Amino acid sequence: MQVNAINSFSNVNFEGRRNKKAEKNSLSQTTTPTSEGFMKKLSGPLAAVMFMVPVAVAPTACTDKFEVSAHAGVDMGYPPCPPDKEIDLDWSVQDSLLTWGNDYLDIPIDGVDGNKKDKALRYAEGKRQWDFNKLENIELNLPLSNKYETRYNHKIGEDIENDIRITKVNPGEITIVKPDGTMTDNVSGLMFNEDGYKTFAHSNGKDSIYVYPKATEGEYNGKYVQKGVVGRGYLDKDQFGDNVLLVGFLSPGTPDYPPTEDHYIEVAGKAITKDEIQDILNDSTKETEE
Repeated sequence: MQVNAINSFSNVNFEGRRNKKAEKNSLSQTTTPTSEGFMKKLSGPLAAVMFMVPVAVAPTACTDKFEVSAHAGVDMGYPPCPPDKEIDLDWSVQDSLLTWGNDYLDIPIDGVDGNKKDKALRYAEGKRQWDFNKLENIELNLPLSNKYETRYNHKIGEDIENDIRITKVNPGEITIVKPDGTMTDNVSGLMFNEDGYKTFAHSNGKDSIYVYPKATEGEYNGKYVQKGVVGRGYLDKDQFGDNVLLVGFLSPGTPDYPPTEDHYIEVAGKAITKDEIQDILNDSTKETEE
């Protein structure tokens, strides 16, 4: 069951600015209330929301004889899983990730094929167009994931390698701050914890993801303040590949200036079934016994 949060978000304006060649489907938002500092710490958790995060250089997952991404051509070379290792993922988290990526953001995720039941987002990647097309990707860390917490390895270029922990958020557990300053705890979605930096996200149920970093100081300290909106990209796919739009992340805008619009380009992902995961573990066990 996919995780959404707020059924309506009336204070979000969906008429974003365009360049002359852009297609429709941009997003915009009003100025977000902020406290100084925390807005600058989002790049990693945002990538998790976007499903483009990195593969760690050091082996951290089981051998799976699986080419992680045909697009990237990465072979992780992980060590074998212990013979008694079993994976018990939170499949509701996986359903949300696949629904957000494949359905709402229109990211091509190989292996979904219209059916998300008992499937997991194995790997996804994209290039940060605003950052010299730097590659960013994520890969599911099977040994560290369980039914309480889903773990991904995250990499941005050659410089940043982190661990992302994803958990489900239920109504009453956190308080969010909307762009107009109003607050509510009647919200559900996913929490992304990257090395201590927390970011909450929920969908609008159709084509957008709202992103709320946790404020660590100032008026909204301890609450989750909306920073930006993630939506479908409007760049030419023939030139930029499948792409995803970020509104308000580099600059949230002011009454006189619109929020920034940036893109992940050449976006792709890979899903894997529950049975395939079990086959991976079985194969690893056989290799260990031999």
